Amino acid sequence: MLKNALAVGGVAALAACLEEDGTPNVPLGIADGGNVPDRQYAWNEYLSRDPHGNTIFPYHQLILLLNYVGDSPPTQADREAVEDAFTTLERAFQRGNGGVDPYQPDGSNTPGVLYTMGYSRNYFEMYDDPLPSTAAFRSPESVLEAVDEEPSKADSYDAALLLTSDYAQVLLSTELALFGKLDTLNGIDVEGTLDDAFEIADRRTGFIGPGVPRRELERDEIPSRSPLAMGFISGFADNQASEDAVAIESGPFAGGTTQQISKLRLDLDEWYDLEHEDRIHLMFSPEHTEDDVGEVGEFLASDSGLTREMDELMHEHAETEGVVGHTQKLAAARNDEFEPLILRRSEAVSTDEPTPGFNFTSLQRDLDAFVDVRKAMNGDHLETDVEAEHNGILDYISVEARGTYLVPPRSLIALPPTRPES
Repeated sequence: MLKNALAVGGVAALAACLEEDGTPNVPLGIADGGNVPDRQYAWNEYLSRDPHGNTIFPYHQLILLLNYVGDSPPTQADREAVEDAFTTLERAFQRGNGGVDPYQPDGSNTPGVLYTMGYSRNYFEMYDDPLPSTAAFRSPESVLEAVDEEPSKADSYDAALLLTSDYAQVLLSTELALFGKLDTLNGIDVEGTLDDAFEIADRRTGFIGPGVPRRELERDEIPSRSPLAMGFISGFADNQASEDAVAIESGPFAGGTTQQISKLRLDLDEWYDLEHEDRIHLMFSPEHTEDDVGEVGEFLASDSGLTREMDELMHEHAETEGVVGHTQKLAAARNDEFEPLILRRSEAVSTDEPTPGFNFTSLQRDLDAFVDVRKAMNGDHLETDVEAEHNGILDYISVEARGTYLVPPRSLIALPPTRPES
């Protein structure tokens, strides 16, 4: 019911959630004079973790895709209203788990809100001056073309607000408050809204968590401990870039980052027609066995098993076995220190359409990094042709839409100009 209510949205959905599951007890956020990290995406300190140190995403996700309807260019009053809206949110709900030790009971979930607000190239085109070179980022059409996907699947929204929490009620009430439908949020007076600046053009919702995909999708073939629909844990600590590594380093947007948001479709029928061992080989590598991985990847702890040698083995596997794994292909998309290029954020099984889907977001200093990762996933560097159904997970995922955004530092979250004063 919570999943369906979040997908529908609105006052009636929130009322149904509160009647069914009650009002969650979420601590307040910052007090007057407090502050939040200037990096919007600095979530690591506010996420719970599993016993191996991997960060755990909150159960519920809401992505609001927005079009700008305010003055062009924005006025100071416009910016103040948007600033007040986000300040209200930050006062009303703690940030994630509130920064509590994730290994203690009070830090083992994320009842509060984590969010990012990003702006697309469409938004910045209202300004006469271009973005500085230090913050320039690729359009979704350019990304799609670079990875041999259809440019027609590019999102054209002006902004994207990504919200996540363990409570659907928190996300529903946040959306309503931000757009002027509630006077108070968790007992805090709403002092600013987004509705004079933005209209909601689309909503995407999703969920994640052990056992949740199996239950919500009503598919017994999904392992009961899997947090995702394809049956394996993702986001191992060893294949996540650091928050420092994805930060823009200089210029007025220093401390910001670039974000891509993808809407994917999953072919679970074909995926689960495969044997478990075959799915392990396609997800990880032919070197991985069930004894190494376990049912859902629990034996891997915080290490996906990706090594520098995987690249050489991949060519051998392609030639002798005709199979390569998704994880091992990504060995080609790392820096000279063999560190990953992107930071995965807020993955979720989508709930807004009947066909099983997947909302995938990533952060990277420059969207060229995402292109490099996606090309590696395609297997562009393979020396031997591999049939699609044996080439990692490519044949089981299709792209519905991609969008790209600049996530500015928190100090510039309110309708940033292209050339803010540094």
